[in-house]
Amino acid sequence: MLILGVFLFIPVWLLVNNYLDSGGNVSLPNSAGLGAPRYNYFGSPVEVYTPGNGNSDLCVTFEFLGVNQATSQTDFGVLVGLTSSGKQMIEHDLGKLKHPPKTGTLLLSSKSGLSNFPVSLSISSLENSPAVSCSSNGNILMSQLDQDSGVRLSLQVFTLGTPRAFPDDWYELDDAVSVTIPDTQQLNPSLIMTSRDEDYAVSASVYKPAATVNAGPDILEFTIRRPPLVIWYTYIIAAMPFLLLLPVFVLKYIRRGDGPAPSEVAFGIAAVLVAILPLHAVLVPALLPNTTRLDIYFGLGIAFLVAASIIWVVGSSAASPAKQQQGNVPPAGNHNAGGPPASLQDSHGPPAPAET
Repeated sequence: MLILGVFLFIPVWLLVNNYLDSGGNVSLPNSAGLGAPRYNYFGSPVEVYTPGNGNSDLCVTFEFLGVNQATSQTDFGVLVGLTSSGKQMIEHDLGKLKHPPKTGTLLLSSKSGLSNFPVSLSISSLENSPAVSCSSNGNILMSQLDQDSGVRLSLQVFTLGTPRAFPDDWYELDDAVSVTIPDTQQLNPSLIMTSRDEDYAVSASVYKPAATVNAGPDILEFTIRRPPLVIWYTYIIAAMPFLLLLPVFVLKYIRRGDGPAPSEVAFGIAAVLVAILPLHAVLVPALLPNTTRLDIYFGLGIAFLVAASIIWVVGSSAASPAKQQQGNVPPAGNHNAGGPPASLQDSHGPPAPAET
């Protein structure tokens, strides 16, 4: 047990700290999963927030494109389009000005202590594009938003994440979204989110006025995780070398009736080590930092095998002299005191008669 404790102390300590450090994500109120992409296009969109009166002045659509696991930077495509009421409001307010502003601002205000993210919007592009409808009878017309939105841009936003918890890593964003145009009334945007990435499962918090707990109006809050099947698949494939080694040893030596020799134990452990290297290269993305959770599990399995092999070798070495001593002791009843061995007597025939 002392040998096991010495070898397993550091991997177990690292694993416990890995779980503790990656447990800070919060549960989303009224979460809804974004549909997976279909036919090389975006998945089913989710209406994250709609103004209380149901009259949206513009539609802001966030298209999740992917996440950089090394930097926790999340890539978005953003579509901004004015509804018919929004176009009327802007034309009415800006038509009174001699020198109307040319740009507005899409602002992402972080609620997690990160810096704000302002994006410039061309007012002329919004005015000259067709009016959009955020939803019709509860159905989001994604094709119309994609075609008629006046402003299309790409963003890279920093998200809070735990890449070292791979494959249980997660990334989340909690930002307030607002659109302002100088010298106009406050615009009421609707927030829509969809996904284009097949490697992650995205859940967004949906604002429901009747619910007692909400993320808040104009809040874009979502969590990015790997699908559960991908997580289990990664763990099962990573455990294959260990799961294969133990049954082979057990079945082989139970039938033979003894234990493996030290050389056979060393060969089995070497085979596992060789198998882990290509598995690590395939399962762990190269962008992830070193010492992920899967790496710690690999190290924990290797440390256990090495410690078990040392215990086995030491135990078998101590048992070998005792077996040799038992083999050198002749069985009782075969002693022939005072005379030659029975084998010699038999070879020379019966003794000759005594002379008179």
